[in-house]
Amino acid sequence: MAASAIVATRMEPELKRRAEDVLRRERITGSQLIRRLYSYVATHGAIPSCIMSVEYDGRLNEKSPDKFDDMVAWISGAPFASEDFSFLTDEVVAQTLKERGEAW
Repeated sequence: MAASAIVATRMEPELKRRAEDVLRRERITGSQLIRRLYSYVATHGAIPSCIMSVEYDGRLNEKSPDKFDDMVAWISGAPFASEDFSFLTDEVVAQTLKERGEAW
């Protein structure tokens, strides 16, 4: 699918620099991150709760500098990123964990 729409935003240079550092480390581009977030919103009809919570307000927080890093890792590692896990039901997960001797 060829990209045909542009999403642009303004942000503080320090926020952009920190985010780009994380994205490079995680080997994901800003465009991939935005596409995955938009895909999540379109698929689920909701914004991820970590984005909407009062705890994460989108600003740099010196008390918790890892919040943004955690959000990027969560999005890049989320099931909607590249795999279809629709076959996983509570029963399938419970059975798999039971076979491994782990609690659900």
